[in-house]
Amino acid sequence: MAFGDLDGDGKPDIAIGNWRTQTLSLFRNIASSGSITLGSLASPVDFPMGNNPHTIAFSDLDGDGRPDIVLVGELNSYMSIFKNLSSPGTLNGSSLGPRVDFPSGWNAVGVAAGDLDGDSRPDIVFANAYDDNITIYHNFTIVPPNNAPIARAVARPALDFFSDQSTFVILAPDSARAEFVLDGSGSIDPDADTLSYEWFADGRGLGTGEVISNLFFFVGSYEISLRVSDGIDAGWATIRLEIVDPATAVEGLVLLVDRSSLLRRSKRPIVASLKAAANSLEADHASGVNQLQATRAKIDAQIAPDNPEIAALLNAAIQELIDALSAAP
Repeated sequence: MAFGDLDGDGKPDIAIGNWRTQTLSLFRNIASSGSITLGSLASPVDFPMGNNPHTIAFSDLDGDGRPDIVLVGELNSYMSIFKNLSSPGTLNGSSLGPRVDFPSGWNAVGVAAGDLDGDSRPDIVFANAYDDNITIYHNFTIVPPNNAPIARAVARPALDFFSDQSTFVILAPDSARAEFVLDGSGSIDPDADTLSYEWFADGRGLGTGEVISNLFFFVGSYEISLRVSDGIDAGWATIRLEIVDPATAVEGLVLLVDRSSLLRRSKRPIVASLKAAANSLEADHASGVNQLQATRAKIDAQIAPDNPEIAALLNAAIQELIDALSAAP
């Protein structure tokens, strides 16, 4: 008997060598956390051995991140290896490759796998009971190098005129908190391995999954980290999340105007109109949106004729804020 996570779902499964039936039986662990019942193991999946198995060992012999299965037995005496082909959450008749048999001494028992020569590959050793000796198989498998995943994280819906690739600004329409989504679907693995995802906010666990939603944070600044793992190596991505109230968002628009190449006399009326919008937003969204729309009209009339590119940039930023406010419940 041996225990180990054969299918990569984070739960240890069970392998049993059956002497009488000359089979290897795999039992997938489907137990719920903190509970062991008669339904905690799936029905066994059997693989023919051709001899009477004695001892089982799990070891990743080929460096693909999945534990393979090694058995020794007698009548006839030999060592057998099953390559693990399972996918996460599945153990069935296709989860192991064809059995490969290797010569042994008489009545092979007590198999174990470990790196005996320091080449980072597990070798195999077992005893031959009736020959009073041991057999060592040196592992010559060429283990391909594993490439770590590349993690990429974004937050949405973000205000683009405030945000960049590392900082995402989310509007809190009620000036208190905002709902948002964290998305790691842009992460990639150079080896096309299956990935797992862990999210953290200021070092605290936030959740798992490629995309997590229904998140509510109060106004403030947060460091969001994403850990993406292929089961061997992990990649990290860190972004800054800024939750801002409507008035702060308008201050960003004012800053956008101040940093533009417009003449001072052209900036003043636009800045004054935006500040009026900020004051209106503190009262209610409708008044603030109306003032922002009036600011857009002023830009069209006073800025667009001589500076169409700047006018388009400012109007796009203002419209984005209008849309975010209008979408708020």
